[in-house]
Amino acid sequence: IGFTEMSLNASPGQCLQWLAPVLRELSHSSAEGWLTLIDPPGEVSLHWLRSAGLDSGRILIIRSRGEMDPLELCCRVLAEGNSHTVVSWMTADARANDRLQRAAVAGNCSSLNVRLQPRRAA
Repeated sequence: IGFTEMSLNASPGQCLQWLAPVLRELSHSSAEGWLTLIDPPGEVSLHWLRSAGLDSGRILIIRSRGEMDPLELCCRVLAEGNSHTVVSWMTADARANDRLQRAAVAGNCSSLNVRLQPRRAA
């Protein structure tokens, strides 16, 4: 329960390959509730979930639209407590991280934010 952030420095496709085992483990968790993915990279689809060995029946994918604030959306989903883990992909500062932590505690779930760092040319 609480907030964790990981930073990956590679292409989105490579990052998803590295994340697949973590997401697979979370999707097969015995914990009650959903594994919720908020604004994952575009490559994440039902086909990708299945090919990566994830239990797609326990996963919700939520994509923010229009004027929707991804941070606010993530905090609301966390605080509702219907997910065991909420995974987000956003650039968050210390204040946002604190909001995610409080929302995760309120919803008795875990928050994992994945920060994708663009790969720098050598």
